[in-house]
Amino acid sequence: SGTTTGQLTLTQNVTGGNSGGTNGGNNAGFAGNANSILNISIGSTAATIPSLLAGNSNAYAGSGGNGNSVTTPVTGFGQAGTAIAEINLSNVNDANATANANNGGEHGGNIYGGTGNAGNGSYGTASATANSTGTSGSAWATANANGSNGGGVYNGGVTGNGGVGGTA
Repeated sequence: SGTTTGQLTLTQNVTGGNSGGTNGGNNAGFAGNANSILNISIGSTAATIPSLLAGNSNAYAGSGGNGNSVTTPVTGFGQAGTAIAEINLSNVNDANATANANNGGEHGGNIYGGTGNAGNGSYGTASATANSTGTSGSAWATANANGSNGGGVYNGGVTGNGGVGGTA
């Protein structure tokens, strides 16, 4: 069997890009999606075995672009991206896994002039598993997911609806 060493912590961050906006056009572009998947397993035959294997898998979607002087927004105008965070850790000793999808700042595109509906938010999903295969180890797993906010419609004379918020 391997030698026990100190703590090993790994973090993976994935961020989708924001879409562009438009001034007088009808399409604000597509926001980027973010998928973060982190899988690590350390067995009893590994050369070194951490006393604690800790990991963070973070996915943050892009926000939808804003529109000014929009007349007829295309389907999906200013749609926020999706975020999926997943982590699976296994260690002979202690294991601690955390997954985070979106942080609350992501949103659909806003409309600042013209007509039409603002961009919808999108979903965030997170899953975390931790497993201790030894006889005296402990395991913790935490998953946090936030749907992104729908866009807003601003300035007087603008007609349209705010975007739908995303699910978590």
